[in-house]
Amino acid sequence: MDSLKTFDQLTPIFICGFPKSGTTLTLSLLDSHPDFLVMPEETRFFGDLLPMIRKGVKREKILESIYQDTGVKHFRIGASETTDIGLVDYPQIQFDQYKQALENYWKIDGYSEAGLLKALLLAYRDVSGQVNQSFRYWVEKTPLNELYIDKMLKLFPKAQFVYILRDPRANFYSYSKTLTKRIDPDFNIHTFLSDWSGSLLCAVTCQKRFHGSSKNRFIFMTYEMLTADPKQMMQMLVKTFNSSWDNILLQPTRAGIPWQGNSMHGFQFEQVSSQGVAYWKDKLSEKDVRQIESCIGRRVFNSFGWPLSFEAKKNPMNLCKVLASVLTARNMPWYRKVIFFIRLIQLRLAGLPIK
Repeated sequence: MDSLKTFDQLTPIFICGFPKSGTTLTLSLLDSHPDFLVMPEETRFFGDLLPMIRKGVKREKILESIYQDTGVKHFRIGASETTDIGLVDYPQIQFDQYKQALENYWKIDGYSEAGLLKALLLAYRDVSGQVNQSFRYWVEKTPLNELYIDKMLKLFPKAQFVYILRDPRANFYSYSKTLTKRIDPDFNIHTFLSDWSGSLLCAVTCQKRFHGSSKNRFIFMTYEMLTADPKQMMQMLVKTFNSSWDNILLQPTRAGIPWQGNSMHGFQFEQVSSQGVAYWKDKLSEKDVRQIESCIGRRVFNSFGWPLSFEAKKNPMNLCKVLASVLTARNMPWYRKVIFFIRLIQLRLAGLPIK
């Protein structure tokens, strides 16, 4: 019970962003700082676990889902193994002890909704040997967290947010490689553009919601800024969190162990690198580049400092042709087409992030 009371005094930080946008890199840079209790795996709490609780799914089934379907399953590996998220290695974690601690903490908290997420982090703290550390924040990262900020604030009113955005051309290439490995037949460039736009629109709305507050609770930064000048960006983060600078913030770690990244290009790094920023230029087809630039729009690219490609500026694809290709796409359900059109319109009408 004392652990739960102490934990409730910590400020939650949720890292948000589209998959393969740099959220894991951001998490890894905070991982070893003494002020932050960082959950190294994705809990998928708000997108998967919370709906199960609210639907009345039995606790046994929820726990089974945690151990089999969330990032927690990687704790059971206990030895180095390469996965979609890079090299996974948790030699210090005894999975049975983690399960017991999680279930005990959730029970003590009365099987509440917020109690499950707290239990996920407290159990990790215990089995990773960090029980006696004096944290000020706890950090959770699951891609697309930004879609659930209203739910987050109801359960954790003090929460702060970090949103990572990546050039959609690079993001599309990296994300498409991930899904190719998983063989997702529903994925295509149009569903990506729709989902990427939806993520950005949600982030813009959330940032405006907190704009002008005494505390900057929604931090917006791009992957390109982070990799180009990691020291400046991490200094900005810790200053916002009123935390102290430590050079460990420039060394990516996972559960305190040096981490070489989860690049879909096969790159491995001992520190932050911008090597993969422009990798898409030699990999994406000219057609894909034109479609992405035409749909997202020049205003968004200019706002974030992403130069339009020479080919696209010289031979721009007419947006009407792109939209026509969506209408005639056979592998895209009609409701996804409607969402696609709505989001493209919203993206052109929305105010861009406040800098």
